[in-house]
Amino acid sequence: MGSIKAGRPAAPVNEKKRRGTFKKSRDNAAHPPVQPVKDLPQAPEHLDEIGKNFYLRLAAHARKMKTLSEQDEIMLEMAAQAYSNFMHCQAVVRESGYVYSNPTKFGTMFRGRPEVAMMMQLWKQVEASLTHFGLSPATREKVKQIGAGSEQLSMFDVLNGKVVTMHAKASGHE
Repeated sequence: MGSIKAGRPAAPVNEKKRRGTFKKSRDNAAHPPVQPVKDLPQAPEHLDEIGKNFYLRLAAHARKMKTLSEQDEIMLEMAAQAYSNFMHCQAVVRESGYVYSNPTKFGTMFRGRPEVAMMMQLWKQVEASLTHFGLSPATREKVKQIGAGSEQLSMFDVLNGKVVTMHAKASGHE
């Protein structure tokens, strides 16, 4: 079917090096460098007002957490479109109810609105998008900031107090 692998996503190279599990033979040396965005990206024009607002909210949160790169704008766009569609389906369900009646020669038949199934599928898409940026309670601590942990320390750095300096910067006691 697709090329999506099942199971746990691969750890970033920096994380593997930090843990000591990095193997050069398994590394993709041609992977593109990723940098965090400095400015908020503009919402795409084709999104409606709901989608644009969600796009900007999601971008602001992900940028603040340093989990947003320029390459992620397509994922942001897909999440915003799914959220907008979800909200439109929700408006239909709120207006018309979860079921509709269909008269038949045997009597009235009640069926579930297709918008309900669509809402459930769209919400799964939105939720999956949020997890990619670490914006769900379950994934917040599992996502690495872009550029975080990329500095490798040698034993010389440790002996010269660089670890203490880095710890002081991280805790604000420089």
